[in-house]
Amino acid sequence: MNLRTGNLPAESTSFVDRERELAELRRLVGGSRLVTLTGVGGVGKSRLALRLASQLAHAYADGVWFVELSSLQEPALLAHTVALTLGVPDQSARLPGEVLAEYLAGRRLLIVWDTCEHMIAACADLAAALLRAAPGLHLVVTSRVRLGLSEERLFTVEPLAVPEPGEIGPDYTTQPAVVLFAERARAVAPSFTLTPQVAAICHRLDGLPLAIELAAARQRVMTVQEITDHLADRFHLLTGTPHGDPRHQTLRTTIGWSHELCEPKERLLWARLSVFAGLFDLDAATTVCADEALSPAEITHVLRALVDKSIVQRLPEGYRMLDTIREYGAQWLAELGQDEPLRRGHRDYFLGLARWFYADWYGPRQIEWYDRLRRRLPDIRTALDYSFSRPDQQLAGLDLAGCLIYCWVCLGMVREGRLHLDRGLSLAVEQGPELARALWASGWVTLTQGDYERGQVRLEHALRVADELGDLEALPHAGAITAVAPALAGRNDDAERLCGEVLALVGSRHHDCLFVVHIHRLIARAQSGDLDGALETVRTIRELSDRHGEVWARSYADAFGAGVQLGLGDFAAAAASARAAIRVKSSLNDALGLAISFTNLALATAFLGDAARGATLLGIATAQWQVAGSVVAQTSPAFVAAHTRCEEHCRAAVGDQAFEHAFGEGEEMDLRAALAYALHDPGRRR
Repeated sequence: MNLRTGNLPAESTSFVDRERELAELRRLVGGSRLVTLTGVGGVGKSRLALRLASQLAHAYADGVWFVELSSLQEPALLAHTVALTLGVPDQSARLPGEVLAEYLAGRRLLIVWDTCEHMIAACADLAAALLRAAPGLHLVVTSRVRLGLSEERLFTVEPLAVPEPGEIGPDYTTQPAVVLFAERARAVAPSFTLTPQVAAICHRLDGLPLAIELAAARQRVMTVQEITDHLADRFHLLTGTPHGDPRHQTLRTTIGWSHELCEPKERLLWARLSVFAGLFDLDAATTVCADEALSPAEITHVLRALVDKSIVQRLPEGYRMLDTIREYGAQWLAELGQDEPLRRGHRDYFLGLARWFYADWYGPRQIEWYDRLRRRLPDIRTALDYSFSRPDQQLAGLDLAGCLIYCWVCLGMVREGRLHLDRGLSLAVEQGPELARALWASGWVTLTQGDYERGQVRLEHALRVADELGDLEALPHAGAITAVAPALAGRNDDAERLCGEVLALVGSRHHDCLFVVHIHRLIARAQSGDLDGALETVRTIRELSDRHGEVWARSYADAFGAGVQLGLGDFAAAAASARAAIRVKSSLNDALGLAISFTNLALATAFLGDAARGATLLGIATAQWQVAGSVVAQTSPAFVAAHTRCEEHCRAAVGDQAFEHAFGEGEEMDLRAALAYALHDPGRRR
């Protein structure tokens, strides 16, 4: 199942020239499955790769994809990050590279990996493995250095063409570097007039797009002559630099010049904003960067000034810095001696965000939280890495990882959650509530992956720590999670007993525990044939969910409730419940919930008399179980029985050949088409 058909970001500014380069790159991609764009920083590798992917989109049935890697610092998360970008959920305990290779096999798509030089070995290894597994995969890589694979074809991105100072003729206005300067200058100064001096500026900047854009942004407050004079003074100091690519020096000098022309508070904010790995908003910038030297009230207009100077980009979803600009700011921050306190403040901001999320999860903002945390994931990773790499901050890192438990389990990031929790729990942290929460959180993500033995060990440890601490929050949470394994494994009596014990312990308190307990009690009762008891539990979950305004647990009540209604013979109600669950699960990236809901919808549809449509839905469900990668599909008696029951009924109704055709159509649908197909109710009057 294809989850989407691409994710290319919109280009926020115009694209200048590069037609010759694009033609050559199209030829290279046509003849090789791995093309690497190399070149100095600021030369335009990312924009060129993005434009190339856009031009080739029609040639790839399964889409073109853009994976931003500059903020990723942990090579172990590379395959997971690629999978997450493609929308492949993260439920299994298998190696992420294997999951990704299996998903890509048989598909035709192009993926751009942007900014690979800081983890070149990991990128090379993963690229080699994926290209072997997926003959329909094409990779376009941007990097300052090559991957070093035999099948790799290199393309060096050169600066934009610009005339020599003594050869500036009447056609200078059509030179790509000059056109870029003029477009960017008019964006900030609409009355800008082009003169031959602009060509000289572009030549002095070696035709580097980023350097030209930074210089053009000064047109708001400087004339072309003033820009020329300032650049001449700046570059005069560098005459005779004995080593390194002069274009590297040109870019750094231009950035340094832009830095000097900033006001002191602008330079300070530039440095401090460099701690953000990805997108940030005004609240984050103010909370992390403000102090007595830069007040909260000043942050707004100083940030706006940095946007005007092209130091910070303003996008519809937030602010960000280009990598080269961020690197310069980080170096300046270190020179100021503020690196450590700012990075700690950055971590504290995201720890506060995680604590708020943890307390607020079972409420009306769940879909909003999914969108927010998905955008903030690069900075969450940065905060975790900072914490775990410093002995005096490791407890805070464990707190951060534990507070994100609902992100890991409920929003399709189980594997990443386990990695961070395992890393934190491997450290010698003091015994406290942070450790207790991290232990039961680790137990939950581990059980979700089907690793029942290891998950049980974590939960037993959590219960011991919570008991020793008298932690009245961790005890019921750890107890509630202990019901997961027996419920999923079909040990229904054990699950019912454990759920009863936890409910007796917590009463009406800890409603977050109640959701987990009731969901797994519902599974156990349905599997044991206690349909009346299961239906009662469905009503309990729905009432509790409606009281708190949450949708994640309620959609599980709908998903599993559909199975109960199937058992009671109410097929129309089962189909309606399954569709209700699908609407929510698709908004939360909940692959497991979608797989369960598609399966029950297939059964309901078949028993309502449309076996061909039921077979197609079963194909959709089967593909979704593969995407989820969950061992639950293979180990849970209830899910195995549901799949078998549906297949047998459909084959008997339409015949083997028609079944295989309809099943195959569903299995090959991308997620968007699958959702549209599943949510369409043929029996409903319009």
